Amino acid sequence: MQWDNLKSYSYTNNHSVREWGWEFIRRNSRYKNEWNKAFEKFKKTPTNQVLMPYLLAPDVSQYSTSPPCGINLIDPSNIDTFIIPSNGAMKWGLRYYQSPETKKLNPENFYFIKSHHVGEFDQKESPDSLSVAADEHTVTFIIDLKKPITAQINKIYKEALDLQTQLRTDRPDLVTFRSEKVSLKDQKLWIIYLQCLDAKTAGIKRADAALKIFPAASQGSVQKWDETMKQISKIAKNNYRQFMD
Repeated sequence: MQWDNLKSYSYTNNHSVREWGWEFIRRNSRYKNEWNKAFEKFKKTPTNQVLMPYLLAPDVSQYSTSPPCGINLIDPSNIDTFIIPSNGAMKWGLRYYQSPETKKLNPENFYFIKSHHVGEFDQKESPDSLSVAADEHTVTFIIDLKKPITAQINKIYKEALDLQTQLRTDRPDLVTFRSEKVSLKDQKLWIIYLQCLDAKTAGIKRADAALKIFPAASQGSVQKWDETMKQISKIAKNNYRQFMD
């Protein structure tokens, strides 16, 4: 990454919030260390097997020969698709460890701690019940395919909205909506954060990097650098979950 060339960050122009979270995660030294450890375990596994997570294990510890459809658990040479399942990745809001060399966040790699929906349609026979409660934030609605669909969908839609309204009052922590769009102001700020992180990783002297990234600050460029690094540390405290959840 050319930290001193803004054009090299142009690929982030249309990033969602989670994709921005991945930009910070993949530059984090703790995440890189965890990835390296998971990758070392992967290299020691039999070549005809792929890694799968064990439900209660803190790391990769179980094998399977049936990887999920569309997920590359076998060939690490393709870093754009290769991932290593591990419960350890959950702390980052991820389902799998993904190579920090990968620019694009795998769409299969979201780990949702909170559910952002209330109703789900389900084809299921039930003699006398319209809906079956699954848990406190999800409801499975029953559709009778022998009856007109439109009226059932309309009824389900109204019930789901009513339930959602109630949940947003009673349990706002369960039903939280936020925009996936990133403002131009945040985008510009976060690009500066990436520049600072990349310059530091490249071993650029603090004063030299500060002067290049904050030219308008002139004599105060180092102070501006220090202030920015403090802000970067703050957003890392919760493993960037403010981006991923």
